[in-house]
Amino acid sequence: MEIDRGQYLRFAGFAVLVIALGLIVAGSGVMLAIASRAAGDAQGDAQRVLARLAWLSAAILALALLLLLWAVMRYFARRIPRSARRPTDYVDAWTVAGQRFQVPDDGKEGHGREGGQVEGP
Repeated sequence: MEIDRGQYLRFAGFAVLVIALGLIVAGSGVMLAIASRAAGDAQGDAQRVLARLAWLSAAILALALLLLLWAVMRYFARRIPRSARRPTDYVDAWTVAGQRFQVPDDGKEGHGREGGQVEGP
């Protein structure tokens, strides 16, 4: 009995991604809390710099949370079993269309699309 190594490698990659994004979320959250608290007590240029750092931390936090959500949804979406797809009965759609199209037998010879009948659904 052979072990499917691909499943374990996918889970390992998922685990590393989730841990890395979790660390980024935690670090950005701490930096956001520290910068916003310090910006409230600071004066002048320091307050402006700390406020910008807080906004940057919030943007990084939001992006990391979005990526974390995407990674988790993708991991679980791939685990849902899907119905088996079956191949179509025909290979060439143009051949099938040519078989369905019938030219009327009214004695007129003409070019173009007038008078053609299409069979089928």
